[in-house]
Amino acid sequence: MTALSRRVFINGWSWKGIDLKTFSKMIMLLYFIFLIWLIDLKLSFPILDFLDTRHVTSLNLTPFQNTGGTFEIAMNVIAFLPLGGLLAAASRKWRFDQQLLAVLLTSLCLEGLQYALAIGAADITDVINNTFGGLLGIGIFLLIKKLFGEKAASVLAILVSIAIVVLGVLISQTDLLGIRMIL
Repeated sequence: MTALSRRVFINGWSWKGIDLKTFSKMIMLLYFIFLIWLIDLKLSFPILDFLDTRHVTSLNLTPFQNTGGTFEIAMNVIAFLPLGGLLAAASRKWRFDQQLLAVLLTSLCLEGLQYALAIGAADITDVINNTFGGLLGIGIFLLIKKLFGEKAASVLAILVSIAIVVLGVLISQTDLLGIRMIL
């Protein structure tokens, strides 16, 4: 463990005036940008690749009908786990139901954007699974907070970093395995 990581994750975060709450909000913002890139831009890089694709949209308001299967459901849940945890860490004064509502509204906005811009399949099943993932993320943060107290946000930062790597690996494997993923 490097001196910086020891200072950040063991002794607490205090680097050039950035407190842990601000750091959590910064990670949450970056993760939100990642979700937009993942869900609405379909991992297009550079962005011009996204603009060249054919735009098709659909709207499914019947839960768990025409889903992409267990893998897609799991990916939607996993994608929103960190958002729920980061939201809980950054908005500790919010009640649980307010945090969960923020996750739900984020998912609705992302799915609505998919439909409005004709860039994918807007699906109520995705909203349900995304919200469930956020709920699990909030619950994981509350458990971490109970176990680690004031160091909970530091532990969460490590877990979110691991989650991003795992999500990246899973996403990259969809191409290798020939699995088409629609988030």
